[in-house]
Amino acid sequence: MKLIITESQLRLIVENGIRDRVFNVPGELLEDKDSFYKMYKLYKDNKESKNYVGIKVIGDFNLIGVLGGKLSSELIDFCGDLLQVDGDLRVVNNYIVGFPKLRKVTGDMLLSMVDVRSLPELRYVGRNLTLKGSKISELPELESVGGGLYLSHSKIESLPKLESTGGYLFLNDSPLADLGNLKSVGGDLDLGNCQIKSLPMLSYVEGGLTLLNSKISSLPMLEYVGDGLYLNDAPIESLPKLEYVGSGFFLRSSLIESLPMLKYVGYSLNLSNSQIESLPMLKYVGDDLYLKNTPLSKLTTKEELRNKIEVKGNIYL
Repeated sequence: MKLIITESQLRLIVENGIRDRVFNVPGELLEDKDSFYKMYKLYKDNKESKNYVGIKVIGDFNLIGVLGGKLSSELIDFCGDLLQVDGDLRVVNNYIVGFPKLRKVTGDMLLSMVDVRSLPELRYVGRNLTLKGSKISELPELESVGGGLYLSHSKIESLPKLESTGGYLFLNDSPLADLGNLKSVGGDLDLGNCQIKSLPMLSYVEGGLTLLNSKISSLPMLEYVGDGLYLNDAPIESLPKLEYVGSGFFLRSSLIESLPMLKYVGYSLNLSNSQIESLPMLKYVGDDLYLKNTPLSKLTTKEELRNKIEVKGNIYL
């Protein structure tokens, strides 16, 4: 159905944006060619007199759906002045556009095979943020993602302000070298084959934590992993605050000598071929406990371990 925008609706758009100095655009108006051009002309005609700083889309913004997916100078300029999308933002298929002012997307944000080289002001994405085949190398202002953040095989090198994700964080095979402010991940965290050497602030991972073949040597604040913890062959030197692992914990071939605060492992605990010497606080292992070829295996017996730890499976020394 073709949308018709009336003069009274146009006046309402202008009046509603005056207070915040943003031009509010209902997302459904972006689905119709005539409405888009009428709306954009209204914005340009009033930009200086109303002192607008940019545009906010109230609803979804799907670039494929605007003007039938055909770029125009007006649409390129519209993207250039976009501040916020109260909904989903979706851009795919080799478009050459920029979002230099974009600060906030409350829904999902997908950029796939798009020639967008930077998002210098993006601070917040309410749900999932996915960059596929993107040329973006940094997200300098991004602080929080309410859902998952998928940057595997991306060109992202810097996320200096990112503090949290509400869902997964996938950065495997990424050139990213620093996540110094990351504190919590609300889903799985996969950093396999990445360049990060330290996660100094990370304390909470709701899902699993995978660091296979990673360069990370320090997790000084990590306390909680809700699912499995996989650190095989990672150069981790200590986990001084780790208390809880919800599923399996695999730490083979590790330099760690002690897990001083570890109390609970929900499934198997495999520390074989590690340097582990003590597990002073451990109370529960939900399946098998593996301590083969460790200093601890030479200092204790199965009976002594069972007297201190509730192990639901077998103990291998």
